[in-house]
Amino acid sequence: MGELAKIIPSIMEIDPDNLGGRVFEGTIAFQEGNLVRAGELFERVVAEGVEDSAVCYMQGIVRARQGDRRGALALFEQAVALEREYPLYWFRLAETRYRLGEDPSEALRRARELSPDDAWTLNLAGQILLDEGRLSEAAEVLARAARNAPAEAEIAVNYAEALFRRGEEREAVAMLEKRSDGHALNPLGNFYTRLNESEKALRAYERAYAAAPDDPVICENLAAACIESDLVQRAEELLGRLVDWSPSASVLNRVGNLARIEGDFVRAEAAYRESFAYLALPEYDRELSKEDLGRLERDDELNTLVTEIEYNLADLYVLWSRYDKAEIIGRRMQKHARSGRAGALAQRVRAATQVYLACATCGREWWAPKRVDVPERLLLEGEPPEDSPAGKCVRCGKIYCVGCAKEHLSGNRFICPDCNEYLKLNDDHLKYLVLKTVEISPRERS
Repeated sequence: MGELAKIIPSIMEIDPDNLGGRVFEGTIAFQEGNLVRAGELFERVVAEGVEDSAVCYMQGIVRARQGDRRGALALFEQAVALEREYPLYWFRLAETRYRLGEDPSEALRRARELSPDDAWTLNLAGQILLDEGRLSEAAEVLARAARNAPAEAEIAVNYAEALFRRGEEREAVAMLEKRSDGHALNPLGNFYTRLNESEKALRAYERAYAAAPDDPVICENLAAACIESDLVQRAEELLGRLVDWSPSASVLNRVGNLARIEGDFVRAEAAYRESFAYLALPEYDRELSKEDLGRLERDDELNTLVTEIEYNLADLYVLWSRYDKAEIIGRRMQKHARSGRAGALAQRVRAATQVYLACATCGREWWAPKRVDVPERLLLEGEPPEDSPAGKCVRCGKIYCVGCAKEHLSGNRFICPDCNEYLKLNDDHLKYLVLKTVEISPRERS
């Protein structure tokens, strides 16, 4: 192979249309990890009608690495059609269908028939069982995969996840604690986070970062753990590196969270708002298009991240007393957020801007703005509606609605059923609520 690789360039110089030489040259580039060059060569070979299962497979890998899973799927299907007894092709076909959200069962069944002990095929089967909530079956299959490929971090992590979700949290943690590779230690930190053991999570992320300092996901998780543990300087260092090296909406969300903790609201706002550009979404104060809402409907992970950023920005505006902006964000969240965040935000804004009042007897509720402008005295005309406040007891401070208070009258005046004291509208918020429901004397309108 080595000697042939040396003479291929000469062959191609003499005969640039030599398909066999082009296939060989592409194979060498593929093996050396030069996927761009391999893809260029294989693309021309496939376009010229060469039917070679290995070429289709390798070009499928190239397309998948480039993010074109749909194109990779067609190539893996072609590879399988050309060589139906090769398990690796069936595995890639099943995996690609799974990643695209299509049914991988038939291809996976065939891959397992042809190579029942292949660790990666078992790993894929275990992932599918996990997705289906069949935790015991998933753990059994993934245990076999892990035994067959003990060095593979991804398989170990999936097996640990099956154990964790099955309720065997400590067994899952112990399995990953034994490993030294960053891509197993990072999920270990996630496990500790899910167990609310923040100090252990921080140590696991530090170990993961030491093992894989160039992994942006590990770096971001460590920064989040530092924020949780009030290690502000360390978090600043990590996030600063990420902003320069691997910026993303998630990273900017973390930057905003840290800036808010530090009391730098201007920097926090800028970070949250900038994150929308990384997500290819409009600013917080603009409507989401049908296309935007469609993306959020299809992508749970994206929807969760967008909801979190929107909530964090709105919460910042509440702290900043910019309630109108928080309300704008809340209305946008209502159109896509699947969690209770939109409702929680509405309650947060209401609690910050309004006063809650309730009838002591029936529990009827009212909300009034904290700042109201009402006349000093009210002269009411006609009978007030039953859902209007009747007044507050001057002794015990209880409030009653008209519907309940009319059962307790002294002359024509409402009295408290507990204290027998008169109910009075001597509270500006009660006056505001009454003004919303009844007519007042023209003398009081000026």
